Amino acid sequence: MFKERLVQAWSSNLFAFKLFRAFLAFTFLHAGVEKLTQETPDWFVERFSSTFFIHFPGGLGVTFHLLGAMESLAGLLMAVSVVFPSRFRVRISYLACLTVFFALGFGSRISHQFSEAGMLFNYFALTLILQTLDERAHPITV
Repeated sequence: MFKERLVQAWSSNLFAFKLFRAFLAFTFLHAGVEKLTQETPDWFVERFSSTFFIHFPGGLGVTFHLLGAMESLAGLLMAVSVVFPSRFRVRISYLACLTVFFALGFGSRISHQFSEAGMLFNYFALTLILQTLDERAHPITV
């Protein structure tokens, strides 16, 4: 009963879901492009120098820029799903954002930044809940 009422309340707010997707698109595009256009910062090297990421080919620089590429791709996919919505695009864009939140949370966890990891888990959970509500309230054909 509660679930149906919640979906019904949000079903008239297509704009709210598009706004949330646009916010995710902007956030990830901005963060990703910023990471791709700068050198690996000292804080990143300091935070992850004691983790297994240091042993990746290319070291922490590649890891940092790979994270930037993931964020940029998630933002781009989300922007496309706002402008050209389809069931496939919306699902893939949410999946990309959830993957980035998971990667960021995992990195925070292994670098012993527990409060940051907890915060990213909350972002992950909120995005997953909103994805579910978005898909149930606004079924998009094909």
